[in-house]
Amino acid sequence: HGFTATLPTLSFGSHRIDAYASESQGNVSSLIGSMTVTNNRPIGALELLNASTVSGWAQDPDRPTESVAMQVYVNGVLVTSGTADQTRSDLVASIGSANHGFSISLPTLSAGTNKVDVYAVDLNNGLISLIGSGTITI
Repeated sequence: HGFTATLPTLSFGSHRIDAYASESQGNVSSLIGSMTVTNNRPIGALELLNASTVSGWAQDPDRPTESVAMQVYVNGVLVTSGTADQTRSDLVASIGSANHGFSISLPTLSAGTNKVDVYAVDLNNGLISLIGSGTITI
């Protein structure tokens, strides 16, 4: 009499999950268990930002051994993406894993001031979390 249920996509934060058993006619339901599930935002750092490259590290603390997708926006528009999967042995002591570095080439930027935002994509819900941002003037 075991069961499995697929949860909907959960937003960031803590969520209480209650499981109920219902009698066959659906007239009576009994709580059979509860638990709290937390979906943490990805973490990381933007360490280099110049006219051609963004680099740093990112990790999803809920799935610490998996690589996360990265998205780079310039002036509010998605311009490129990559993956935080490069070996960074300096990260082992702080986050417990080494394969979370990224280095992503930027397209040619427009003349003037360009705002660059770097996001990590959460592995549980696909939402993006800001890792870092800066301004580049061409």
